[in-house]
Amino acid sequence: MTPRGLMITQNIDVNASGFTFNGGIDAQNLRQYLLFWDHIVCPQSNLIHFGMGQDFEYLMNAGVAQYVSVNFYGATNIGSTFWRTLENKAFEQLLTDKNIEWSLASNIRTLGLNALKESKQEALCFSLIDALKVFTPDVPLPEILEFKQKRQNMLLELRDSIDELKDSICVSQNSLEALERKKRKVEKDITELNQLIDETKYPSISRCAVDVLTVEGVVGFTSAILTEIGIGNGYGLTLKGLSVMGGIGFSMMKCNRPVNLPSHLKQYAYIACAKQELI
Repeated sequence: MTPRGLMITQNIDVNASGFTFNGGIDAQNLRQYLLFWDHIVCPQSNLIHFGMGQDFEYLMNAGVAQYVSVNFYGATNIGSTFWRTLENKAFEQLLTDKNIEWSLASNIRTLGLNALKESKQEALCFSLIDALKVFTPDVPLPEILEFKQKRQNMLLELRDSIDELKDSICVSQNSLEALERKKRKVEKDITELNQLIDETKYPSISRCAVDVLTVEGVVGFTSAILTEIGIGNGYGLTLKGLSVMGGIGFSMMKCNRPVNLPSHLKQYAYIACAKQELI
């Protein structure tokens, strides 16, 4: 399975002319990233460098996290344009590594993207609703790394089963029966992983996760399974079974189109579509 990498950013609020730095990475989000991603990176520039905190530094020493350096020359705007350019250039660098599948976990406040309200689009979303258990900030990072090392095969199997379920919804020849089988496999893998997290006796919480499968062209998306379950008509599908509060869902969500983005940065459209973090 191809290793998965995630580019994250500092907690920054920006506007056209300036920015406010609100600290490093949220400790809870970092633990969620650590559990499900193989590599975590953060862009930094030669003009401004803000550390991500002790937890991130520890993961750097452990070989899990790193900074991606971007050089700027001449005058620059230290506002939303600067931070967006920083992320664009850093992500372009990451995409040159074909051995890792890279995604973004950014913040629309940081990017300063203004949605075009007159231009609507639809996105097909895959959701885990309060389904994943992740360790809280009370759990030391070494313990999470040890857990991850011991349970690496199980974590990979969960990611595989989630990918297979998402693929099922997008392939016309799949049936409802095939979708249900893959859904049950995801439920089984999540339940087993959650039980193991409970057995550690470390505190944990249930988290949601959202993955936008596609952000354009969905209106003309032709899939028999979409039509059969009603998603193509604007309805959402919720597949319960994980717990009273948790479940798996597919839905179509209408959103304001973000600013036009180059093809290699389509991941940014996720930021304007979904409020939760990717897994």
